[in-house]
Amino acid sequence: MVDKFRIGTVVTLHGVRGGLKVLPLAEDIRDYKDLGRCLIERNGEYTQYDISEIKFLNKAAVFHLKDIDDPDKARGLIGRDIYVMREDMKPLPEGKYYVADALGSEVYTEDGELLGTFTDYIETGAHDVYVVKDDAGNEILIPCVDEFVRNVSIEEKRMTVRLIPGMR
Repeated sequence: MVDKFRIGTVVTLHGVRGGLKVLPLAEDIRDYKDLGRCLIERNGEYTQYDISEIKFLNKAAVFHLKDIDDPDKARGLIGRDIYVMREDMKPLPEGKYYVADALGSEVYTEDGELLGTFTDYIETGAHDVYVVKDDAGNEILIPCVDEFVRNVSIEEKRMTVRLIPGMR
């Protein structure tokens, strides 16, 4: 299972105290209001920061990090991705899963036909689209809605989908 999750990207600075305006990936960035720490990636390395405050602005968030208290210190973090450790994530309701945990799952039709492997996903705004690749490298795009993604078992690394004409 994945041990850290990307929750957003630092897009700009905010204020004179080194605030970082973060464009979130989460459906509801307020899920992270109680975070005490985060990781920021730079060239494949992760640095942990303690969070002193998170504010919310429309669909963005402003993170204030301890030890980053002026714009000069914060400027180098623009464009960097922010991650949260699994143990700091809010528990999911029954039947929900983190997409990162489903990556690598074998994908089958409701009739039991192996379509390929869940290799990636595309965030479209309305709903994610799952990318399934077969052994020949062909891709099938499957909208992540209940009508098409019928079952996901993280434990078995198996996904069952319903296809309609034209999806292949």
